[in-house]
Amino acid sequence: MNGFTVIRRAEAVIDGLGAPFSMRELLGYPLRKAEAQLAKNASWPVLSLPMTVGAAYGLEEATRVELGTASLLLYGFADVTDDAQDGDLRGDWGWQRAVNAGNALAFLGSEVLAALPLAPEIRLELADSYARAGRRMTFGQEGDLLARYPHVPTVDEYLRMVAGKSGASAAFFTSCGAIAAGRPAAEVEALASFGEALGVYVQILSDLADYSGEAGTDHQNQQVTLPLIVALSQASADDARLRKAIADPRRAPELAQLLRELGADAYCRMRAQIYRRKALQVLEGLDLPLSTKRDLAGFFEVLASEKTLEI
Repeated sequence: MNGFTVIRRAEAVIDGLGAPFSMRELLGYPLRKAEAQLAKNASWPVLSLPMTVGAAYGLEEATRVELGTASLLLYGFADVTDDAQDGDLRGDWGWQRAVNAGNALAFLGSEVLAALPLAPEIRLELADSYARAGRRMTFGQEGDLLARYPHVPTVDEYLRMVAGKSGASAAFFTSCGAIAAGRPAAEVEALASFGEALGVYVQILSDLADYSGEAGTDHQNQQVTLPLIVALSQASADDARLRKAIADPRRAPELAQLLRELGADAYCRMRAQIYRRKALQVLEGLDLPLSTKRDLAGFFEVLASEKTLEI
């Protein structure tokens, strides 16, 4: 199934549910980013996860498209809101309108799920899973917004934050097909666990890539992510060189070198691999076709090879 079909469906949802004309461009902002992702990778996980799992459980194509649409709108909610709050929004709409548009995308996704031609108890379970994902994402984003230098969270606080910010959405993308197919709760939970581990894996590597030698948005925004947490724990309290490099985006190459010297690079890759192994262990125990298991496991290789990691 072509992922662009889902994007066209999301556009139709935005048009058909009465969004004001003044909001249309902003509501389409994450959809244009989704098109760019699909152009690079036809197996972009935001759409491929729900459709791959849905196909494995024999869901009709129309249902898989709707699950992909709800997943895309949930992604859009997080994307436009996160970009607005971090100052990364590519447009002159202002963060207030962007956050408002993000909320609208989240509500539109819930309406898509409510309209599915499925048994009421299944639609309720899908709506509950979607709402829990959104709640965990907003709680994770709160931790992300507070983690600005010189406030330095612990490793455990960081991992809890990204499990919400990035893991919760991927958990929904992966498990919604099983919910729609009426699969047992243990199976749904296992798929959600796989998705959450995939989301955390991607977020750790994305945070590390931000300190590759050029000043990324995390460095510019004084965002404290796992590489900095580890480096600061290894450096002496008066390591002025590290702290000056963190505070000055012009010192991005120096900071990248310091992160390698202090073991932050190796530590982040090790932690990412722990989540990868956890996900693959979960996948091994699932009663899915071998081809589906290969497809799901393959997302780790695809995402690790991407210069721009996004899920």
